[in-house]
Amino acid sequence: MHPRALVLVGSSPMLFSRSPDWHRDLQPKFCGAWLIAQSRQVGKDFGGDVTMLRLFMDDGEPPVYMGWGPMVARNRQHMTRLAVRSLLKARARGIIIGGWADLGPELLKGVADTQLLEDWARHNIMFMKTAPHEWLFPRCLCTVHHGGAGTTAAAMRSGVPTIITPSEFDQFNFAKVVNDAQVGVGLCQFSRVTVTELVDAIEKCKSKTLRANAVEMGRKLMAEDGVQNAVEAVGKFWHEEVKTGKYKHRMERCQFDREALDRKSELGCFGWVYRICWSAEPNNYLPPKRENNMVNKNLIV
Repeated sequence: MHPRALVLVGSSPMLFSRSPDWHRDLQPKFCGAWLIAQSRQVGKDFGGDVTMLRLFMDDGEPPVYMGWGPMVARNRQHMTRLAVRSLLKARARGIIIGGWADLGPELLKGVADTQLLEDWARHNIMFMKTAPHEWLFPRCLCTVHHGGAGTTAAAMRSGVPTIITPSEFDQFNFAKVVNDAQVGVGLCQFSRVTVTELVDAIEKCKSKTLRANAVEMGRKLMAEDGVQNAVEAVGKFWHEEVKTGKYKHRMERCQFDREALDRKSELGCFGWVYRICWSAEPNNYLPPKRENNMVNKNLIV
């Protein structure tokens, strides 16, 4: 909360802003997403070849994308069946990405509705190991994912509604952002999401209002250049803070304060408890006056 150097955040200021409970020392720069241009997102590092995807996309209505990256909810079987059952109930085509859970049609076996699920998957669902998000997402009905920072950035830039089923960390924040901006649906924790909830979310993503909001949000985010904004911020910090000596002064001041506290930490845990609770001696954390004056003199810019 007290950074000495520049803090950059690779998210759009339209999605996140400085929280009022942050200390005044923390003034981050919200740059926008740091992305490689879509024209350069080709090859195996960006989801592989799109030939088979094109054939599937051209064979019917826009599909629902479903992919949860490194997240695993309950187990692989549960995730696969949740996805296929939701698509079946919504009567929607789908593209399901294997992710770390390695989702696949073979995981549909062993349940009462196996035959029904396999029939729907065979004719309406394409299972893939990876897929190029920047190319695929704009061509989908909606996207369903865990709410990771990179996936969410691609989903919201795509101009189609997105559904987030968060598992941990900042994914819950992204789910809230989607709900607040009304560009999709943020659901509860992934392991608790039901088929009914997922189907309802897919239906909501068909509404004209939600789709119009998603298009507008995508247009605005596509206009941002997060990488260039970050480069300019670093350049400004270098010229205004580093070259002038201000940054060096703050770092030396920080080191001086840290050493002062270290000298007062020799009491140990129980010693500090005693001093805080029962000692009449004031808690003066500054070093001796002579040393304080000496360092302050050296820190003058």
